[in-house]
Amino acid sequence: MNLPDIDTITLQQITEDVLFVQYNGSLTPFNVTEGLLVLPKQGRNRTSIALDVNMPPDVVAALRDAFGPFSDYICTSGRPAHITHLHAWESAGTVVHAPKPECEGIIEMKKAYKGLGFSEGMKFSQFRNAMDSLGYQPPKSVVPYRPGNIFRFDNLVVGTMPFRGSSPSHVGLMLVNERIFHIGTLGCDNERPVCGGIGPVCGYRGCDVPKYGRDIDFLKIVFLDHADFLTGTGTSLAARPDIAPFEYMTAKLEGAHDSILAAYNEVRRKQKSLKKQILMFLEQELLFPRGNMPDEHRGLYESLEYWTIRNHLGL
Repeated sequence: MNLPDIDTITLQQITEDVLFVQYNGSLTPFNVTEGLLVLPKQGRNRTSIALDVNMPPDVVAALRDAFGPFSDYICTSGRPAHITHLHAWESAGTVVHAPKPECEGIIEMKKAYKGLGFSEGMKFSQFRNAMDSLGYQPPKSVVPYRPGNIFRFDNLVVGTMPFRGSSPSHVGLMLVNERIFHIGTLGCDNERPVCGGIGPVCGYRGCDVPKYGRDIDFLKIVFLDHADFLTGTGTSLAARPDIAPFEYMTAKLEGAHDSILAAYNEVRRKQKSLKKQILMFLEQELLFPRGNMPDEHRGLYESLEYWTIRNHLGL
């Protein structure tokens, strides 16, 4: 297959008609997700399907020009990196499917603001300005689905696998017959690091760190038993039995946990109030140094660090 040359992305052919879309710009916890395109194949799916390819409108337009209209898009989370450009897919005539309950925040920004935990440390106006700067526009509608749902587009079967440790909505995607497992933003940024290589992001309300670790172990088994290829944001295409992405995520999760506990023990010696302990911790910018970032994004990173600290400490 001759693949189009699109400046801001790299297209990698996994099988004859399934492509992995990688973003050529820098990756942050908030801007894009890298995902899959399933092109039409006789006897399987009549139209192109996009999976977790949340990228700017110019990329969406270029993909549509190259591969024809996309009938359906599966979003795998309601977090900013997954939703900023869904309006571009909707404008291109694509039906967007999004997981419950975070699907509500895709349409109504205030629900994302509260549900994901940004309301703990940011004014809504700050959150709105940050999302606007990322290119977010609310789509007019999305089709909700339950995590664990199995999609069938003609004879294409796409299973959604809940990442309960990450959030009630976050899922991975399994192309059952193609044996391709997409784990999205679970944290396998071992090839193209996000913020220097943060690994699993535990910085939102509802994240359960011990369960997150168990999810990684379980998903490794799923990959080895049921898939031949692994994809995700920040990682290159991996082929079974390569488990380096899972080993990386486990090491990053455990390393962050140890660093946070050590820093917290130091802070606790100086301050008895829990609220002031967290504030002292945030001032260190241990996880996300905010020196050169745009002012409008500082609140997003502060929230990410706040919830990462709380979730690792079990607060």
